[in-house]
Amino acid sequence: MWGAFLIILFALSERSLPTVVICLTALLAFAMCYMLATFMGFLLYSEFCLFLPRDSKCDFVIVHGAGLLHGTDVSPLLAARLNRGMAVYRQSGEGTKIIVSGGQGRDEKVTEASAMKQYLLMKEVPEKDILFEDRSKTTWENIKYSKEIIEGLKKKSRVIFVTNDYHVFRTGFYAHKQHLKARGVGCRTALYYWPGAFIREYIAIISREKTVPVILFVLWLIASIVSLMPFRT
Repeated sequence: MWGAFLIILFALSERSLPTVVICLTALLAFAMCYMLATFMGFLLYSEFCLFLPRDSKCDFVIVHGAGLLHGTDVSPLLAARLNRGMAVYRQSGEGTKIIVSGGQGRDEKVTEASAMKQYLLMKEVPEKDILFEDRSKTTWENIKYSKEIIEGLKKKSRVIFVTNDYHVFRTGFYAHKQHLKARGVGCRTALYYWPGAFIREYIAIISREKTVPVILFVLWLIASIVSLMPFRT
């Protein structure tokens, strides 16, 4: 990465190069700076969310589903989410409900929500405090259908959603888009799983939100056209 930056800096400082080459090098520099800045911001946010929120008082805790082992069993990744969700639920106190959110995947024999509910029951969470959302297939639908349950029970409520650290940013963004006021709590992801999951999540965020890259590209294009135009003296 640093070697590429040095090559770009050298190219930009070399005035004998054709203007087109300098413009393309500048575009590459913009792209690399943007990716590095957003990647580091995403990384720091993912770590920061492990320590939030300090005030865990809420009315509803949404725990997002994940794939099941052998089509029926809670995986270690999903267990981490459920354990963190239970911690928030118990700190919040009387009256708090846990929403287990997750439908049935193609390779699953039961819904994720049903497996999650059984896990919570084995951990002695009262059944009356567990709410069931088993229609969702995506993160967007996790928020959408959980929001419907919440609004059907209480118009104004405090909501905390629980998922893995790398997944909190996108989930919070979707909650904002759907006008659900909710705070995110992250749980630690196993080291062997984290790099691939983090990179996939970063790509998903960047590919979905194209506004900033498009604006930067348009600005670069305008600047390049201006620099290529002959000026009369």
